[in-house]
Amino acid sequence: MTTKQSRQRQLGWAIRQVILYSLLLVLGLAFLLPFLWTLSSSLKPAGSGFKFPPEFLPREFVWANYPQVFVMIPFMNFFRNSLFVTGMSVLGELISASLVAYAFARLRFPGRDTLFLLVLATMMIPYPVTMVP
Repeated sequence: MTTKQSRQRQLGWAIRQVILYSLLLVLGLAFLLPFLWTLSSSLKPAGSGFKFPPEFLPREFVWANYPQVFVMIPFMNFFRNSLFVTGMSVLGELISASLVAYAFARLRFPGRDTLFLLVLATMMIPYPVTMVP
């Protein structure tokens, strides 16, 4: 391979890297934009989030919005309920999965592998899918 071919290959690799990282930067900013908009809206006075044309940075920062949330809604009650439901779900899953795992590890029977795949498949179903029904 000549020096000219080596330089062309390095230049092509460098161009691909620049394009790739530029695309990743644009996509990263696109995914970050809703979070920044939410943060900006949380610092605006009440009702100014619906103004047209929208303003990204508020004219005045209202830091009192954050403690006011804890006054308006019973956040600790919601947090306690979520903690209880999550804890019970994890405990139930841990107990049932441990019993099933012990049975699959110790017992040999026909159709065991198929049943094991079925158990694994049902464990991989996301919780929100089964939560509503």
